[in-house]
Amino acid sequence: MAKVKGNHMLFSQAYPLYSMAMAAKKAHSNHIKKEGDPNQEDDYTRILRDAYWNSLEAYVKLDDLKFQKDPKALITVLELECGEALEARTLCAYLKRGKHRFEEAKDFFYYGIENDLEMIKIAKESYKKNNPVLIPLIFTKKYNFLEQIPDYLPEIAVLAFNNLDCKNRPESEWKQIIGLGMECLRKDGIIISTLNWTGNAPAFRHIIGEKCNLFRDRKNLFAPKEYPETYDHIIVGKKR
Repeated sequence: MAKVKGNHMLFSQAYPLYSMAMAAKKAHSNHIKKEGDPNQEDDYTRILRDAYWNSLEAYVKLDDLKFQKDPKALITVLELECGEALEARTLCAYLKRGKHRFEEAKDFFYYGIENDLEMIKIAKESYKKNNPVLIPLIFTKKYNFLEQIPDYLPEIAVLAFNNLDCKNRPESEWKQIIGLGMECLRKDGIIISTLNWTGNAPAFRHIIGEKCNLFRDRKNLFAPKEYPETYDHIIVGKKR
C-alpha cells in the first residue's frame, strides 16, 4: 500500500516496478559514464606519471633549492620540447607542494613549447579531453601550448625538459634551445630535466653547467622498468 507524505503520494511508492526500472537504468547510465570517464588514465599514463612523481619527490628537494613555500604564490613554468606534456599536471602539483600528483594545483602558469605543430595539437586535445567542461579544472585555464617562446612570456620560475633525447639534434641546436629557456628563467630559478638515457647526461650537463649549480645529476632509480628509455636520468639545477 502506498504511503502518503503530507497530501502527496510518493511516485516511487505508488509505482514500485517503474521505480525499480528507472533505478536500474540510472545505475547502467552511471556505469557507462564511469567507464568512459575522460579523466581515467590508461596503464601507460598512470605508470609514467607515478614514476615522474616519485622522481620529483626523491630528487627535487624544494627546500634545498630554496623554492617558494607560499601556496598562494604564482609559479610560472616553461617546458621546452613538451611533446604531449604528459608530466605537466604532475609537475605543477609537486611545485605547489601537493601531497600527491592528483592534487589540483592553483596559482601557476604553465607554458608548453614544441616546434612540432602536430604535438601542440595533440597536447591541446589531450587537455581538452582530460578536463571537460562538465568537470572544470584550473588546468584548462592555466596551461598554454605555444609553437614558440612568445615575446610577452613572464619571468619563469621553473624550466623543465622531460624525457629529452639529446641524439635527435646537433649540440649547437640544443645550446640555442636551452639558452633561450635559460634567458627566460629568473635568477635563482630552477631547472628540472629528465633524460631518456644516462648517456645523454654529459652533453646536457655541459650546456647548462655554465649557468647553473647542479643539485642532482644521476641515473633515476624510479625510471619505470615497464618502459625503458623513459626518465632514465634526472638533472636538477639552480640558475646562478
